[in-house]
Amino acid sequence: MLSKVRGVCCGLGLASVALASAAQAQEVQGAAEAPQPRGREAVVLSLNGSLVDYQKQTVKADKQDNSSVDPEEQKTSSTAYGPLGAGLGFGIGYAWDQILFGARAELTTTDTSLPGGSDVSATTVSLLPRLELMLSRDTTRPFLAGIVGIQHSASSQTISSSFNSDVKVDDSSTRFAIGAAFGLHSFLNRSVSLDPEFTVLYSSGSGTVKDASQGSSSSDSQDYSISTVRVLFSLGLSGWLDTGGPLTPPPVTSEGSEAPAAGPSAPAAPVANDEPEVKPVSADIHLPNHRRLYLQVSKDPARASVLVRLTEQRGDLVLARCEDVAIFESGGPIKLAVRSHGENYLTGRLPLHGLEVLAANPESAISVCADQWQLSPKSREAVQAFLSARHDLLVQTGETEGTDAPAAPVPAPGASDAPADPNAAPPAAPSGVFPPSQEAAPAAPATGKAPPAPAAPKAPAAPKAPTPPKAAPPKN
Repeated sequence: MLSKVRGVCCGLGLASVALASAAQAQEVQGAAEAPQPRGREAVVLSLNGSLVDYQKQTVKADKQDNSSVDPEEQKTSSTAYGPLGAGLGFGIGYAWDQILFGARAELTTTDTSLPGGSDVSATTVSLLPRLELMLSRDTTRPFLAGIVGIQHSASSQTISSSFNSDVKVDDSSTRFAIGAAFGLHSFLNRSVSLDPEFTVLYSSGSGTVKDASQGSSSSDSQDYSISTVRVLFSLGLSGWLDTGGPLTPPPVTSEGSEAPAAGPSAPAAPVANDEPEVKPVSADIHLPNHRRLYLQVSKDPARASVLVRLTEQRGDLVLARCEDVAIFESGGPIKLAVRSHGENYLTGRLPLHGLEVLAANPESAISVCADQWQLSPKSREAVQAFLSARHDLLVQTGETEGTDAPAAPVPAPGASDAPADPNAAPPAAPSGVFPPSQEAAPAAPATGKAPPAPAAPKAPAAPKAPTPPKAAPPKN
C-alpha cells in the first residue's frame, strides 16, 4: 500500500518561517518595560501537526426496512506517524492573562492505491473551538484545554473490474466532537512558543455510503452511525502578537526607603534642604532580547554605588525570584545588592566599579541567576555616557570621589600650652583638672594679647601664690 500526504508540506515550511518572522518583527516601543499587575493580552496564531495519531472507529449500518436482521458493528483502528501524518492544523485565538479562547481548523487529504487497481481518496475537515487555562506565567506554561467542534469526512473509492465498468463508491459522514487536552507553551522568545500537546477526542455522528457509478439509482445507498475515539500527540508553533500596548515601568525605589547612613542624621537634614533641587542623573539602557537596564545616581552623588533596575520582557518571570545578580571580572564577582522584586523587574544597588567593568570590557555581561545578559556596543556606550554624566555632576557640585577616609582627629586643646617652667605647676593644683593656662582663660576674651599674660608670674618670685592674680588687672 502506498500512502501519500500532499498539498501541505511546502505550506508548513513557508508558513512557519513567515509566522516566526512576523512575530519577531513586532517591536512595540516600551515592550521591555516592567508591567503592571495586569496580565498579557495577545492575539495568538498557531500551526499544528500531529506526531502520533491513533484512531479507533466503530461503524454500524442502519437496519433496513425490509430486513429483520440487526447489522453488526464493525470496528477498525489505525495509527499514523509523522508531523503531517494526520494533516495540518491552523489556529487563531486571543489570550487574556492566563485564559486563551480560540479555534483550530484541520485539513487532512490522503490518496491510497490498493492492489488490483483500486484507488481511495479521502478528505477530513475539522473545526474545533477551544478554551485554555494556563497554569502559570513563566516562560514554560502548562495548560489545560476543553475542546468541542464538528468534523466532516468524505472519501471516494474506485474499483476497477475487467468484466464490468468501474464501480465508484462515495462515503461521507459528519460527527460532533468533544475532548480535552494537556500541553505546554514553551516560549523560545517573547513572541514565539513551541507547543507540545496531548489530546483525547471523542466524536459521534452518522454517514452515508452510496454507489456513484454511472447508471446507479439514488436507492443504492446505505446509512450508518459512526463513533470515533482519537488520541494524538501533536507539536505546534505559535506567534504571540501583543495588543495590550506598552506598559509603564514601576518607579525606582527612592533613597528615603533605605536605612539611614551611619552617623548623626540631624545635621544632614538642613544641608539637604539648603541645596537646590537637581534632577538626578539617570539612564534607561536597552539591552538585547527586549531587556532594559535603568541606572540612577544616588542622592549623594559621591557615593561609590548607583541605583539599578533590571527589566525583562513580559513573557519571562526570572527576575521575580532571582537573588543572585553579579558582574564578573578577574578579581571576582561584583554583586548587586537586591532590594525589591516585581513581576518582571528587580531593583538594587550596584558598586560603581561594576559599571566601569561593563563599559570597559567588551566580554563582560550581567549574570542573572545563571543567565548571561549580554550588552551590545551601543549599550556599553550608554553605560559610559552615564559614568561621564555622573563625573560632570561631581565637578559641578564640588564633590570628590572616595568619601571612605575619615577626617584626622583634632588635637586636644591646651596641649601646646604646657608651661616650660616647672615652677608654674604648683599653682595648677588648686584649679583641679586643666593645666595652668586654663586658669587664665576667663581673661582671654577681654584682649587679644592674653597669651603673653602668663609670663607675668615670673616677675614676682615671692613664695606667696596669691601674687599672680594681681597681674590680671591690665585689662586695657
